Amino acid sequence: MTLAELKPSRRNLMKVSLTSLPASKPLELHSYISESPAGSQSGPHRHPYSTLVYVLAGTYRLEVGERRETVTDYTAGQAFSEPAEVTVNGRAMTHSRLLVIVPAEPGKPESQAV
Repeated sequence: MTLAELKPSRRNLMKVSLTSLPASKPLELHSYISESPAGSQSGPHRHPYSTLVYVLAGTYRLEVGERRETVTDYTAGQAFSEPAEVTVNGRAMTHSRLLVIVPAEPGKPESQAV
């Protein structure tokens, strides 16, 4: 294969409508890798804006709602969105590594414990 034949590839992960983004406020996108040992959990919390998560490794459970009405397991290669202003709890079913992208207002917290 020649250098001219090499082309970058793109793998679309998700497309989410971020309806909770106010047009009048500047936002920052924070991104980080989260490492979670098996059995650990984030604890109930909520975000002011939809949070995007891509599972790099492991199995990660997302519990949505104050009574954990919706429970979904995600594995490496899958992506999900934590909804804005809704109580969520994340639980590592196995050792997990996540890429997290969080919109936030400058100087304000990305989430709050519930």
